[in-house]
Amino acid sequence: FAPVSPSGSGSTSPPLSRRHATPMAASPPRLLLLLALQLALTPLPPSSPSPVGINYGQVADNLPSPDAVPPLLRSVGVSRVKIYDADPGVLRAFSGTGVEFVVGLADECVPRMCDPDRALAWVKANVACFLPRTKISAV
Repeated sequence: FAPVSPSGSGSTSPPLSRRHATPMAASPPRLLLLLALQLALTPLPPSSPSPVGINYGQVADNLPSPDAVPPLLRSVGVSRVKIYDADPGVLRAFSGTGVEFVVGLADECVPRMCDPDRALAWVKANVACFLPRTKISAV
């Protein structure tokens, strides 16, 4: 069986074994490699720093006083803090600092918070009295 050209002249293209790869066939992988290399070496534009936060626990030995903590955290760039309870000394110490707080509840308080009136009373007694000077964003 011999292939025949569409013109019917009998001339055929060379068998596949005699065809040679053109330089163009190797180009796409090289182009992809060069593009990937270019993307990897292109510096990204500077972005604004992400906020840094900590969990502030108070069950330990040799802890600094609450008044000594805001300057310490500011010196290392901390702008967000989670405390495990609504400690008035801590909330007062951070008044006017701009540090954003999340206030936790003690486990034994959680069942009482199911009652909206009790929850509101707790927020008024433990959170609202420090606002807006202390930046409390969540309980």
